[in-house]
Amino acid sequence: MDFIAEEQLDVLYPDGELVPVELRIGTPQRREDRNGWGCVAQAEGLRAEGRPREMYGLSSLQSLMIACCFLYRMLLIEVEQGAILRERDRPEEFSLDTLFIFTRNRDATDW
Repeated sequence: MDFIAEEQLDVLYPDGELVPVELRIGTPQRREDRNGWGCVAQAEGLRAEGRPREMYGLSSLQSLMIACCFLYRMLLIEVEQGAILRERDRPEEFSLDTLFIFTRNRDATDW
């Protein structure tokens, strides 16, 4: 599987376990059998979900955005259960909207 984007981070769980996590997004592919497009997303290392999952949409962009949203939701579940996100090998915490900037409440002039 070829990935077009990857992010490495650490997740510190409430029980003290520090886990390296690899987020990956694949290249959207046309899926004739589904009358649309598929895009693989993976959150390897998370307790909630680690296997690659294919997200489907009507267009390549939609499938890509759904895959991004899937990764966001997987991390959000962990954070809501008390996990802390960190940059790889750094002790500083960072928020989900640092990585998933589309969750920020901004208007177009802020970009």
